[in-house]
Amino acid sequence: STPRRHYIAGVAAGCAVASEYPAVLSCGVLTLYLLWADRARAARFVAGTLPAAALILANNYLTTGSPWHLTYGANPQFPEMTTGNLMGFHLPDPSLFVPMLVGEYRGLFFWSPYLLMALPGVVVLAREDRGVAVMSVAAFILIFLQVAAFYNWHGGNAIGLRYLAPALPFLGLIAAYGVKRFPEMGAMLAIISIVLMGMVTAIAIDPPSESLIPLQAYYLPRIDQGRFIGNLGTLLGLPLGVSLLVPFVLPALACWRLMKEAE
Repeated sequence: STPRRHYIAGVAAGCAVASEYPAVLSCGVLTLYLLWADRARAARFVAGTLPAAALILANNYLTTGSPWHLTYGANPQFPEMTTGNLMGFHLPDPSLFVPMLVGEYRGLFFWSPYLLMALPGVVVLAREDRGVAVMSVAAFILIFLQVAAFYNWHGGNAIGLRYLAPALPFLGLIAAYGVKRFPEMGAMLAIISIVLMGMVTAIAIDPPSESLIPLQAYYLPRIDQGRFIGNLGTLLGLPLGVSLLVPFVLPALACWRLMKEAE
């Protein structure tokens, strides 16, 4: 990698934190890894995050009158998230771990089974680069525990655990090593994931939060009834089937490329 890429990575990490504050946990783990691996690279990475840090402080100031007071605590529509109640956080709830991973309501692996390839992937990655493996697993665990500690862990009207977003790049990296070791299994799980997310795109990305079994109670009945939602393609006059080629075909092509590289 080049110094220019180190700065670009820092800018990307800073923007991730500016758009989703808990990403500071996974980016913090990445920074610690860089400090351990190469301090000069770590310094360039941190320098790249400074513009986004300034943006966060400016947004706090314009919203709350102080650069140090988070905007989340200033929204009266979310009284559960204030400085007086630790912004809605408590100790992680172990009873949520299984639903968060495999439950139909919001289960990570239920809705994105491709990510199961991270299980063999972590073994392969640890053999090739233990430092990156530890960093990736630590970043995922921190974000996972953070979500399990949040009062609104399920994310409201959403599909899957949207608050796990800051951990997905790390989990995706690990999964890629699993695909490298077991490409056929990776291809099968990738196809299932594409079908599930294509279905979500065609019907609705925000099923009601009160629907505890959204696949059975929300998506499958709508497929049976032929109830699909419009998208940019249909607004441009394309038939629904043609407009859905993008969310289906592009991920499929990306998976095909990944499988070719894994051979």
